[in-house]
Amino acid sequence: GVGRVDVSLSQEIPAQVPFVLEFSWKSLGGEEIVHSTSILIQAAPSREWSVNNSGSENLSVYPGDEIAINLSGINLGNAPDTLTLEPFLFVQHIGSDDTVWSALPSTSGIVEINQSTNGSVTVHVPDEAWQGTEATVMILHTSNGYALGHTNVTLTVEQTSGWKLNLTDAQLEIDPAGQNMTLKLEHLGNGFEVPYFSKATAGWNITLPDDHSEMSPYGTDTLVVFVKPPSDAVAGEVGMISIRISDDNLAGLVIEEVP
Repeated sequence: GVGRVDVSLSQEIPAQVPFVLEFSWKSLGGEEIVHSTSILIQAAPSREWSVNNSGSENLSVYPGDEIAINLSGINLGNAPDTLTLEPFLFVQHIGSDDTVWSALPSTSGIVEINQSTNGSVTVHVPDEAWQGTEATVMILHTSNGYALGHTNVTLTVEQTSGWKLNLTDAQLEIDPAGQNMTLKLEHLGNGFEVPYFSKATAGWNITLPDDHSEMSPYGTDTLVVFVKPPSDAVAGEVGMISIRISDDNLAGLVIEEVP
């Protein structure tokens, strides 16, 4: 006949260390009739890790940042093991933001039983990520292909500000009686902003627009400035006008000089 024997192993028995298990059978017809057999067995690896995030679960980031999310892990299994941190990105874009996020995984070396290791996942925030875009980083804890758990960290893109005048193809020769000069305005910030203009220094008379329409992140538009040279200006003389540009709260302030 066929018999079944259940074997329970102590948690202290290390994995993959063979030992001998001996079975003996005695005949019911006489105790002198005995048969013994031995088999070689070993405990299967138990992959168990305790993984902790030493930082915040919600982080503020800026375009172009390289964010390292640091995790620590303790090997609670019964055999030396490795721990892999594998990131998955779930991005909620704002508006027309279509930037592509990326992240790099990490794998530890061999970690002994009850010993710890540190690992990090590096996330690259796109250079033109819009303010308010959120990325949830799900970091999967795996060992030898087995998923053991996960850690979530949310990254929120904060506001950046900046402005620039692009003089390419601008007509910089001004009629002595005065005329409009059209310049290309570049918004270097990542949020929706209304630009504010003012004259920065003394010099040629200029008239700036009182208001401007809202500009989208990294958008371009035109700035029309009325310029009138001084009455004693000589033909061919180069004058300099300085224009102060900022957000309406003066963030991203820059002074652009136009010859």
